[in-house]
Amino acid sequence: MGIDFAIANDRIPYVTFLLPPSRKNLSALRRLGAKHVGEIIYDGANFLKYQLETG
Repeated sequence: MGIDFAIANDRIPYVTFLLPPSRKNLSALRRLGAKHVGEIIYDGANFLKYQLETG
């Protein structure tokens, strides 16, 4: 799994997830410990931005 790789690698301080605002079930991200850090526009579309600390 990519998250396991990031946790094992000291050079990767966090993993970022970009999800469409229509995504309502975010419980899996919360269980992992990901924090909502805001909303961004990427390529003209809005996304919810979450980060998971790996260190």
